Amino acid sequence: MIKLSAVAQSSIFAELNGKIISKKNVRKTFPISNLSRLVLIYEVLSAIRSKKISLDTPLIVSEKISLFSKKDRSAAMHFQTGEFFTVKQAIEILLIISEKSAAYLLIEKIFGNLEKWRSETARFLKQEKINGLIYEPVGLISREGRENLLSAISILKVINKLVNDFPKILAMTQKKQFIFQSDRQVQFYRNPNFKQRINNLQISAFFAEKNQKSSNFISVFKIKDKLYLSELLAVDNTFFNREETADALINNQFLEVEKQLWQE
Repeated sequence: MIKLSAVAQSSIFAELNGKIISKKNVRKTFPISNLSRLVLIYEVLSAIRSKKISLDTPLIVSEKISLFSKKDRSAAMHFQTGEFFTVKQAIEILLIISEKSAAYLLIEKIFGNLEKWRSETARFLKQEKINGLIYEPVGLISREGRENLLSAISILKVINKLVNDFPKILAMTQKKQFIFQSDRQVQFYRNPNFKQRINNLQISAFFAEKNQKSSNFISVFKIKDKLYLSELLAVDNTFFNREETADALINNQFLEVEKQLWQE
């Protein structure tokens, strides 16, 4: 087991579906925000696989969702009542720009309402032995004040399931840019998490989120054609007063691991 002096409160470095190479405090849960969408995306893709919906299934914006998209600060896009777009487009804007309105539309279509989704998600987490609580599909705290929490080992399990069952998801996360088109608008977006490389690592997926006091970083990358996962959870935001970028943190923390893996 490789030891790392990570500034993160919790960290993990592992082969996907394989051995854990380094770990620190991996079973303690920490607040997560946009990472919770990975569970919803898995649920949506599972519904497509079971033919409950398809990528071309239309989603119609209700008055409630329209008002939310225009008033809530967490909504990145504005929608009109009656506007429609496909499940595929909803997955893209949820995965790439964490669009919360798309999350609610997908939940309405597949589960009927938010409470039923919460119940089904709790059942899924228990079934997969995933330690954590998820009350909101995107965002740190629900309207009831309940907090989304996952551990590093739980995030590893979620990403393992995503990549195993739906390997094309990695290519979706690596879109440099994309065009969203509904019946009423066309919008061009750049992927805020697009990265081709960090140091000498070929990136297959990258997720970053900043909460009030800390930040989380998840990277899926390739070494010798094998997929690995690195996680840095609950990194004190004051760290970034001393380092220029999150990349510097990731490079510093995993440089020694990278060297040893290349030497194997």
